[in-house]
Amino acid sequence: MEKEAANSFAIFRLPYAPKPLMVIGNISENLHNFHSIEDNAFLVSPFNSGNKVFTIPFDKVEEFDQNKLPPFCFSHKQYDNLGQLNYIQLLEKGITKLQQNSLKKVVLANTKTIEINRFEPIQYYKNLEAKYPGAFVYVVSSPETGTWFGASPEPLIRAENNKMQTVSMAGTLARTTHADWSEKEREEQEFVSNYLEQKLAAAKLPFQKNGPFNYIAGKLTHLRTEYTCESIPDRESMAKFIEEINPTPAVAGIPKAESIAFIENEEGFKRNLYAGFIGLKMKENLHLFVNIRCMEWQNKKLTLFAGAGITAQSVPQKEWEETQNKMKTMEDIINLHND
Repeated sequence: MEKEAANSFAIFRLPYAPKPLMVIGNISENLHNFHSIEDNAFLVSPFNSGNKVFTIPFDKVEEFDQNKLPPFCFSHKQYDNLGQLNYIQLLEKGITKLQQNSLKKVVLANTKTIEINRFEPIQYYKNLEAKYPGAFVYVVSSPETGTWFGASPEPLIRAENNKMQTVSMAGTLARTTHADWSEKEREEQEFVSNYLEQKLAAAKLPFQKNGPFNYIAGKLTHLRTEYTCESIPDRESMAKFIEEINPTPAVAGIPKAESIAFIENEEGFKRNLYAGFIGLKMKENLHLFVNIRCMEWQNKKLTLFAGAGITAQSVPQKEWEETQNKMKTMEDIINLHND
């Protein structure tokens, strides 16, 4: 019997790795629980799916070879651009909720769709990779997801050599090594750090803490704290831990359930893969990244995504500007690509 032709692929480069790699396979039609996934799979998890993922199982990781790729796939999802006025109104609604003490922090996302006449996806990927050496840079294409590109600076979980690392990363300013962090930005990052520390303690995972420190990602500077554990949980415990921390307060908010309910009721569009997680699961290691700094390619248009974490102290105009600066991670490469 003839083997079914592969319908999906992922090209990716881990942070500071020397070259891109690729995997080719057939994506699962349904989401699967993390603990049930066999090794050797590329994982794609939409926003707010807990530890559930689409999987692209593969026989081997290969060096990138454009000639071996299946055709790109496109979705027909629609994203309505909020625009500055509508997004600021959304922010104001969120800040009111925060000032009423219903929430401590909520992350509100924005989109921007760009019409394009010409787009060369492989060249775009290469430009993105060259521009962001410290990010997890990828393109994934499948019938279930469509085609997404990303350059994420934020690990969710990395496990290898019997160590596990996770990070809290929040607060954003234009790139500088001497960032003048406001009380709002420090508070925002502290919420994420406290949450992770509570979940690590509950999972009985002793950790070493490094930070917070300034972390430069492209043209942006973030506050970042790294947590390193000297052991890796078993399969069941890892699945439970992922479900506990995903989505993190860096892309959802605190309290978790209330912030997600506000997002889903008020944000006005479905995030799909934005702010979910994406990465690689193998027998000897696990590399999962929060899917930020990303975009979806829909043949004749590109949709960019970015969010701003707001607290009761937030200024709507500044939060709007933050989302625009974050989108430039992907947009600048479009401009470079089309020069």
